[in-house]
Amino acid sequence: MSYKNIGIAGMGLLLLAVVLRTACNRDKEKQQQRATPSEVVAKVLKAAALLEEQGEKGLAILRDSNSEFIWKDTYVFVLDCDADSILAIPAFPELQQAKVSQRIDDKGTPYGRALCLKAAQWGGGWVEYRRPRRGESNPSRKLSYIISVAGLPYQVGAGVYDDTISIAELEEITAGLD
Repeated sequence: MSYKNIGIAGMGLLLLAVVLRTACNRDKEKQQQRATPSEVVAKVLKAAALLEEQGEKGLAILRDSNSEFIWKDTYVFVLDCDADSILAIPAFPELQQAKVSQRIDDKGTPYGRALCLKAAQWGGGWVEYRRPRRGESNPSRKLSYIISVAGLPYQVGAGVYDDTISIAELEEITAGLD
């Protein structure tokens, strides 16, 4: 093998190392850009407190795509299950005023109804379904934490996109909130 071939092979290996390192860094960045279950619970509780304090006026903040309630790869949403309406969904504003009962994922799961039923339970809870991430069109597994807002007809939720975490693991995170 000539020195020229060794040099070319060495440069090829160096280029491969750079490409692999760049790919690994992108994967790390993506992981850091994903909301955690704890963040989701904190944002849902904060949004519920905002609505308790401001009532209907708080919906404007929750509809704002530049607010703190839309972060990383997720967002807070607000439903009125009694009125069968989505009141705030800043990542998908075209769904505002859509019927909750008509929300069905790509696997046929009527998740709108499931969210309302879970919110009606004491302390709310987690619901699994499939929805696209912000900026994507293909559905991913989403697990949303949802609660009812005390004294108002609103249900507030947000979710994580995760293919591995179980509902049981998520319930452990929220067990101490009751």
